[in-house]
Amino acid sequence: MARVAVGQFAVTVGSSGSTYIADPDNANQTITTALASRDYVFVKPGTFNFSDTLSVPSGKTFIGDPNDRPTLKMAAGVNKTVITNANASSGGITTGVTIRDFIIDQQGALQTAGGGIVCTGIQNWTLDRIRIKKSYKFNFLCLHQSTGVANNTGTITATKNSATLAGTNTLFTTELSVGSIIKSSGGQFGRVQSIESATSLTLTLPWGSATETNVTYKTIQPNSGCTFTRMRYEGTVNDADASGYGFFDSGTVSGAEAFGANGGGCGFVPDHARSMNLTNLVSHENDNSGISLETCEDCTITNPTTYSNTNGNGGQFISGTSRCTVSGGKAYSQTNNGWVVSYNTTSAGIPRSNVFSSVQGYLNGGYAFRNDGGLATEYSGVTGYNNDTGGLIINTSNSNVPDDVNVHNSTFYDDRGGSKSQDRGIYVVAATDTLVTNNTALDSLHVIAGIVDTGTNTTLSGNTT
Repeated sequence: MARVAVGQFAVTVGSSGSTYIADPDNANQTITTALASRDYVFVKPGTFNFSDTLSVPSGKTFIGDPNDRPTLKMAAGVNKTVITNANASSGGITTGVTIRDFIIDQQGALQTAGGGIVCTGIQNWTLDRIRIKKSYKFNFLCLHQSTGVANNTGTITATKNSATLAGTNTLFTTELSVGSIIKSSGGQFGRVQSIESATSLTLTLPWGSATETNVTYKTIQPNSGCTFTRMRYEGTVNDADASGYGFFDSGTVSGAEAFGANGGGCGFVPDHARSMNLTNLVSHENDNSGISLETCEDCTITNPTTYSNTNGNGGQFISGTSRCTVSGGKAYSQTNNGWVVSYNTTSAGIPRSNVFSSVQGYLNGGYAFRNDGGLATEYSGVTGYNNDTGGLIINTSNSNVPDDVNVHNSTFYDDRGGSKSQDRGIYVVAATDTLVTNNTALDSLHVIAGIVDTGTNTTLSGNTT
């Protein structure tokens, strides 16, 4: 096991020969004591039973044996999260924590609450090589900082589908800044793009929820600068996602795997994330979609693999997600579609300006790519083949008509023949100002046609059909 030469600041927890001898039935108390007095805590191989949640303070490094990762196991019937941060209940911020090389087991007997790791208000955390086994509600979930945060001065009025936010007796110029995240008393969120005066500001996205008039609001801190690598999320027991990344700024998740989320759960769910990088993620065998971006901005997904997610799509951009990019990767063997951009509910915002580049979708039950109500979506060099319904469909959802969709240099085909052949390569159903250029939809087995256009003001040029 790697050693850190920090003298009195490092301790080892485990069996005989350790600095701290862990109580096998209440190891969290031993580890809590060690973390309170030392900056580096190493844990030897073995199973360490927890009877309560371990709350990790700022600036701590908590590491297991990399050659034989120890298991932190919540006792049967204890309905609590295994690990959280020290300020989770107070609304404070916990910074500079490293947790590495553990197996976290929250299965317990008939647990009805809790999760593997649940954090609130974290910054500059590093999680590496952590396997989280089948928790009740979620394996990993990071929420916004809210508890204990006082209301700002005055009240706000936010109008659905408008990016302008008005204040009454507010102090926007002194209490807010560009990038601030606000939370209304109705539980909805917005991020500040510019501040025009003490009583007027502009949000980065149009208000996607119902109009709220003269309500109180808070300023919350996002979870920022966090890096999660080589994580493995193994299912959930109840209706929940395998992993959730809420309110992240400039976070990185790479080399992670998620599967087995039950009851409608997804594999990876970034929610209200901004400038987050998701690289080499694998999501499979979940009861909903593999990767679901919800109200996200400026996020990048590189080389994802999603397959065999039973009731959802390989990946989806919903709830106002905007200016996000998928580059490379593949979605296959989904019950429904490969990748979807969707105005999925009338209470959420419209997705805008998202890009798919060199992405594959194949052997899906629906389309390789589906755009339902998304605006200014670009498909560049994508490939959709051998999908049961078609390559790409552009259609209306919740009364929003897609506009300014650009499909170019892409290929859609089906070479299986018979009843499994794709009906259409590209299908523009109800959309305005769609640009379809230099694509190939050549397969003679398309039941209807390579490209079908029933939209308004579609431009078709340079295509091979």
